[in-house]
Amino acid sequence: MEWTFLFKLAEAVIIPLTAFLMREIQVCRKDLADYKVCVAQTYATEKHLVRLEVKIDELKDLIIRSKLG
Repeated sequence: MEWTFLFKLAEAVIIPLTAFLMREIQVCRKDLADYKVCVAQTYATEKHLVRLEVKIDELKDLIIRSKLG
């Protein structure tokens, strides 16, 4: 094979393909980062809600004990 053919092949096929794949990888990374943020927000919200429910139950028990005592 001649060098000019290899250079033309690289110019016509390999370079655009590499650029396309790099763009797709960046899009996937952005989607993954957005997904991680969404999961973190959901987890934090659920965690705080559970914690709040536990505190409410503790307060109910405290009020009931104070009324009975």
